[in-house]
Amino acid sequence: MTLKAREEHGHLGIEFVTSDILRFAFERANLFLSYYTIQFTPLAVRAQLIRKLYDSLLPGGGLIMFEKVRGSDPVAQDLLSSLYVDFKMEQGFHPAEIIAKSKSLKGILNPQTSEENVRALREAGFSSVFTVMRYLSFVGYLAIK
Repeated sequence: MTLKAREEHGHLGIEFVTSDILRFAFERANLFLSYYTIQFTPLAVRAQLIRKLYDSLLPGGGLIMFEKVRGSDPVAQDLLSSLYVDFKMEQGFHPAEIIAKSKSLKGILNPQTSEENVRALREAGFSSVFTVMRYLSFVGYLAIK
């Protein structure tokens, strides 16, 4: 993945790194952006990762985090999943593609509920957590240190 990113965007002066994120030495920053990535980390280390991002932020800094979420109960989850499949079909995806993608993410994608994500951000130390976007099972948060 990083090789492809370097090939396509290396000319922009962006450094692409393949590393264990828990061992990576983040520079102090005003902002971190996590766009549908934390959901792929094991639940056992997720809190540690969010805390590491928090600790690396300067005072007043923020984390913008987008995640796919599970519904808060089985009925909500079924409804969100059904609506998302309908959306994909409307976008021209073939049912076989939708099923294949769903199967490929089983055991890899570990979404939490929106409430669990907000709790994890607050437990890491963030003083303010806002939902800035929501579409079906996709939620964006802004968390301020």
